[in-house]
Amino acid sequence: MVARGAIPPQADITSPTWWTPLGTTGSVNIAGSVAAPRAHSYTYTLEFAPGVQPPRWPLSDTWTAFGGGSGTTAKTFSVPLSLVQVRAAIAAAPPVYTPLDDPTSSSLPEKDAFRVRVVVKDDRTDTGDAIEQRQYFSSADPTLLQGWPKELSTDGAGSPTFADINGDGHPELIIATSDGWVHAFEPNGFEAPGWPVHTGRLPIPTTGNNAYTRGEVSGVRYNAVLLGSPTVADLNGDGWPEISVTDYAGFLYVWNHDGTPVHGFPVQVNRAYSHVPGCETNIGPNCDEFVAHPVRDHINVVNGAFAAQPAAGKIDPSYPGLDLVAGAEDGHVYAWHADGTPVPGWPVMLRDPSKVQSVDPVSHRITFKPNANAAYGRQVLAGVSLGDVNGDGIPEVAVNVDEEYDDPANWSLRDPTLAVLGAVAPPGNTRVYLLQHDGTNHPGTSAVPNLGTNAYVPGWPVAIGMIQTELLPDVGSGSDGAPVFATMGGKPVIGTASIGSPPYLLNANGTSFYGNGPDGKYL
Repeated sequence: MVARGAIPPQADITSPTWWTPLGTTGSVNIAGSVAAPRAHSYTYTLEFAPGVQPPRWPLSDTWTAFGGGSGTTAKTFSVPLSLVQVRAAIAAAPPVYTPLDDPTSSSLPEKDAFRVRVVVKDDRTDTGDAIEQRQYFSSADPTLLQGWPKELSTDGAGSPTFADINGDGHPELIIATSDGWVHAFEPNGFEAPGWPVHTGRLPIPTTGNNAYTRGEVSGVRYNAVLLGSPTVADLNGDGWPEISVTDYAGFLYVWNHDGTPVHGFPVQVNRAYSHVPGCETNIGPNCDEFVAHPVRDHINVVNGAFAAQPAAGKIDPSYPGLDLVAGAEDGHVYAWHADGTPVPGWPVMLRDPSKVQSVDPVSHRITFKPNANAAYGRQVLAGVSLGDVNGDGIPEVAVNVDEEYDDPANWSLRDPTLAVLGAVAPPGNTRVYLLQHDGTNHPGTSAVPNLGTNAYVPGWPVAIGMIQTELLPDVGSGSDGAPVFATMGGKPVIGTASIGSPPYLLNANGTSFYGNGPDGKYL
């Protein structure tokens, strides 16, 4: 098509944004632009159709025109669409799904969906049509607060949290997004004074001939914030909460309640654990994740990043304020005081010492024992959990990690379902850790030099079964959720699961709360 010069015309819808809920009465303006720069003239038509997608065969799609025009040069448009007409079309259309076969939910979340498109045809016979299509929803929600919903023009992989951060008697909705912004919304939809704030800037090129230096794409972009809710806690004991987030560049930030940064932050991961010298920007002939070099390989898969938010608690009773604890994708758990100084004994490296032959003292690259059966992994993707399991008043740190071994799964085969699953694909195990509050400063000697196993509570790590190892990179290589602390029968327990396992309930010493089956595996 390009070689023949037969490039179609141009069609674009710019407003409303994707998936906007538009109500059921009145009208909404559909805005966009059309052009046919390689033709003499063109026509365009605006149309809508009910449903999230066309109805099932043998039924056909029905599109209704509500605007259009023609031109010889590029133009913009803004055409009203009657939501009453849209609602009537949705009501009259056959349902695309039923509660029994909807792949999303039996509650039919797409039942109010409709589609809008602009179709551009030019006067050439050798080009196709240009079509831009978007999906919206026509539904009435009388419970929606004024000023909502909010269009953030990004995704929210993490969850919001609610806290009254400015003392006005009303909780703010605090959410961090993957474009690096942290918002604090009042109930009326406005940002709290001093908010939003953002993470550090991405290292986008500022020289050379590229889209950024030519001004075609903004060079101001911020490090992404991924999973979990922002951490809200009074870290320094002044009576006001601080707000903490981590980002995917490996930094941890703390802001005061008014949006000003807390002195001593941001802090960051140890880059030696994830980067070859000279590869801090991941640019270079030997800096690709899939190229063998001293830090990374298929099993030592590490990244100088945080994927989840920190936990706040007092793991260092000798120092003022609360501490922040976070697991990183370089396979370590980090801890900082409220002023940004590292907690002694941290970070702590995670790896089952029974599988490890040696650990590089600088990069912490692991060499495994023969027949360790290690598979892809090392990253901590989920948040850590804090809880006191030994009754000394100081919390231990529980953490799951992407750590996999192709060994017999640690679950009892007295459960017939697990036996069937084990026949489908060879199962394996991941690991869950319980760490001492003082990390590697805990009395004792590491079982493997540079691994720091004296930071592990005796009996840990524990093997947690997986239906299949290496099911998916990152999200299917261990556990994507944080362990939980609880009390059962008057004693502390820890609950966890892998991406493909039954739930486990563990005692403080790492044994199964429910005991072992006849085969010696955990129930």
